[in-house]
Amino acid sequence: MAACGFGAFIGALGNGTVAKLVNNMLSFCNMAALCEGMMLGTKYGLDPEKLLHVISTSSGNSNAI
Repeated sequence: MAACGFGAFIGALGNGTVAKLVNNMLSFCNMAALCEGMMLGTKYGLDPEKLLHVISTSSGNSNAI
């Protein structure tokens, strides 16, 4: 666990796997939302680089960027 930077005891055997799956699902949802937002913005004529800058420096920022 030290190689990861942190560790967390979640409980019974298998709970860590469920926590990892939930975390991965949320990460995927963030990536999907970013893609949808970028598609929407560019469809309305916004410059993708400028839009990404606005998103990444405001409340839309996430590790998906």
